[in-house]
Amino acid sequence: MQSATFQVAVHAIFFAVLALFITGSVRAGGVIECNSCASPSAAAIRSGPGLTVIVDFENVQLTAFNVEYDDAQGRWRADATPVPAQIQAAFLRVVESTLPDTDLLYQQMPDDPRDGARP
Repeated sequence: MQSATFQVAVHAIFFAVLALFITGSVRAGGVIECNSCASPSAAAIRSGPGLTVIVDFENVQLTAFNVEYDDAQGRWRADATPVPAQIQAAFLRVVESTLPDTDLLYQQMPDDPRDGARP
């Protein structure tokens, strides 16, 4: 079971990063799994400069930050970057494939993608 969950996690992370690169970002600070993370932005800062994706499988959240050094303040800064709806939906599909009850996942999305499939 651990192996299957790990495989799904790796695929989700890979897909999320690939999709974010396609949307126009050039550099990546990293991909960090931070379950029930107290401060996703602090975790992003630790990854280094560039685009950093924070994956929280326990809370089924995918967030992205652009990390850069702020010369005026003399410290690193993590600015939240929106994750495109298509990427969020793909992430949820990957996560839902490992869970028996997935209705809770779709409640986190502003527009339930299943609505279009209903008569």
